[in-house]
Amino acid sequence: MKFTVATLIFAILAHASPRDEIPSCAVPCIDTVVTEQTSCVTDDFNCICASQAAVAKAGRRCVMDKCGLKTAMNEVLPVVNKICHEHGF
Repeated sequence: MKFTVATLIFAILAHASPRDEIPSCAVPCIDTVVTEQTSCVTDDFNCICASQAAVAKAGRRCVMDKCGLKTAMNEVLPVVNKICHEHGF
């Protein structure tokens, strides 16, 4: 059986976590809010996205402080919205 580049790419993508898409500056903020404001674990995006409005409201200031307004609006928010959309929210 020949191992191809396509197989390698598929394997990498299959194991990629949605968390990996979130800019690293925002991850500690999101983790803290999820832990403190929800009953979700930090990698359960079905649970997190069900509480997306509360998580966003509670984490907004931290994300803007850690990432800056431009990154928060142009990178963090679109990625989080995309992840939640992919999880049916």
